[in-house]
Amino acid sequence: MNKNSPEDKILTPINEILGVMPDRPSAEEVMRDLRQAGFPAEAIRLLREEEASEKIVGATGQNAGLGTRIFKFFEQMHTDGAVYLDQYREAGRQGKEVLAIKMESPEQVDLAQQILSRHYAQNVRYFGTWEIKDLSLPRPEEAGRG
Repeated sequence: MNKNSPEDKILTPINEILGVMPDRPSAEEVMRDLRQAGFPAEAIRLLREEEASEKIVGATGQNAGLGTRIFKFFEQMHTDGAVYLDQYREAGRQGKEVLAIKMESPEQVDLAQQILSRHYAQNVRYFGTWEIKDLSLPRPEEAGRG
């Protein structure tokens, strides 16, 4: 199982789901449900508020060295991934909790999506090897709005 170490910065997530929870109790409920569903504790990472802004490297390589900044410059030319990471950084600055979950299989992606949607996680995306997939579902009160 890929580990999701609290010390590591998130540069470019691969085989990982990121999602935003409005507060700590909601995030802890999701983490509990993920563990009960069989996700190992080391695959689940909670970035609390400002920690998300510090540990997630955004579009221009904030909080990173020169090599990462150059990589982020070229990445930005070829993918929206860096822009999405900036959204998670901003969520942390707004006091929200960001969950990062390492995936081992497509079945895990589906299971994690079900759990996150049950808890109304926002901005849920799967960062695969060659794709970024939006897994967010609208809240019941938002369904049908256009």
